Amino acid sequence: MNGVLRQLFIKSRYFGRICVKTIRFVFWLTPLALVLTSHSFAQTPQTNSPMRLFGAAIMRLTRIIEPHTNEPPRTFTVTLQVLKAEGLPKELIGQKVDVAFQAPDHLRLSAHYEGEQFTVARDGQELWIHEPGKNFGVVSSTNKPLFSTAPEKKDTAPLDPLKLPIPPEQLQLLPLFADIETFPDEKIGETECLVFKATPKPEAISNFNLRRFSLKLWVRQDDSFPLRVEYAERKGMDVQIELINPQFSDAWPGEKWKLQPAKDDKIESVARSHLTHFFSVALGRLNEKIPTLGPATGERRVLAREGNGRLESIDGTRVLILKGTPEEMGRQHGKLLKKDIRDLMDHILYGVGVGSSFEKGRGFFGEIEAAQQRLVKFMDKRYLREMDALADASGVQREEVRLGNFFPELFHCTGFAVFGKATQDGRVYHGRVLDYLRGLGLDRGHDPGSVSIGDHRNLQPAWQPDQNPQRACRFPAGIALRTNP
Repeated sequence: MNGVLRQLFIKSRYFGRICVKTIRFVFWLTPLALVLTSHSFAQTPQTNSPMRLFGAAIMRLTRIIEPHTNEPPRTFTVTLQVLKAEGLPKELIGQKVDVAFQAPDHLRLSAHYEGEQFTVARDGQELWIHEPGKNFGVVSSTNKPLFSTAPEKKDTAPLDPLKLPIPPEQLQLLPLFADIETFPDEKIGETECLVFKATPKPEAISNFNLRRFSLKLWVRQDDSFPLRVEYAERKGMDVQIELINPQFSDAWPGEKWKLQPAKDDKIESVARSHLTHFFSVALGRLNEKIPTLGPATGERRVLAREGNGRLESIDGTRVLILKGTPEEMGRQHGKLLKKDIRDLMDHILYGVGVGSSFEKGRGFFGEIEAAQQRLVKFMDKRYLREMDALADASGVQREEVRLGNFFPELFHCTGFAVFGKATQDGRVYHGRVLDYLRGLGLDRGHDPGSVSIGDHRNLQPAWQPDQNPQRACRFPAGIALRTNP
């Protein structure tokens, strides 16, 4: 994922941190909320107290996502604008996102960035993404196979309805765990608003190991609907978002939720799980921090063993030693780096890979599978056997591991090879630097540092076990030492 989409992806991580921290606070309240009876809650003042008004504002927001069952379908629309972004990139200030939502399974998000428009939508059981500036879009299909080499594999499981992480009734108890502070009324545009700030009580911060933060709401007086929200940490970010023109309307007709392409747009049909996986990977990395290596200490220890293979830690860098037949090395690799392999396959195929489709204006899986079709006939079958054994041992699909190994064919890196008179002993010395797409986490495993993989291979007569081993820094699940032609 590069260019405009990469910038949007990176910036969305900061929005996500706010949401993740707030939801985490609410989620941690659940056990305590369950022990509070309706009687105790009923004892709170039945007046327009700050606690009541703040709770009413929270419920107004939650009922957008989970309305009462007897309510007729309605579509909610709003434009979100960033007013303050302290501790975040200044480019976020002023950015807007248009939102449309209709419970339980319709959502559309549309935003502009650097002259490009992106729209992401869920229309019942269908997902789609559209980038008009590239004349490109993708629409999910349950009839599309996950991989062209495995036409029998399809994602037909229904999507769940969009819901809050905990029931709205429990969210009513949120004000009981916070100190509510009132401020003088303010106007947002021509609308009079009450202003409240909620700060978790000291016991809540201690019991739930929370950061010290506050949530400030500007609430419309006539219906308790929030028009502005501010999330602020005592030592950290301070973000303020305005809700512009929030309103309900009659339920949109079905056609309005569909992708409406222009005449020259190229719209590709893709397996639905490619898009659900893409969203899942992106959201899962919202609060991710990339660790750095510590100082060299000379420490060396064995972390795990599998057959004749082992995983070591040397000064914080993990070194994987593989030995045996292709199947044996694949099994060792898959067992010893199981978690890393799943994480990286998600990242490069469904995160970076699918994300790059919108920068290039063509589908990633079609492109990577075409590269595989061109090149696989020139590959030594023993590499494929090793990939398949690795996939089976790690629980990843064989097709994913194979495509992950062809992933570098779509990008560029730096490599060299010297031999003959160019070397002192006439032997071949081949090196490769994984120096592309830095900053997206491809140059590391799940733990700090890249994985240095040493292979004792027996693929050609000149390469005998324990005599001519390879060593390379590469991705988990990467097979062999290779470079782009």
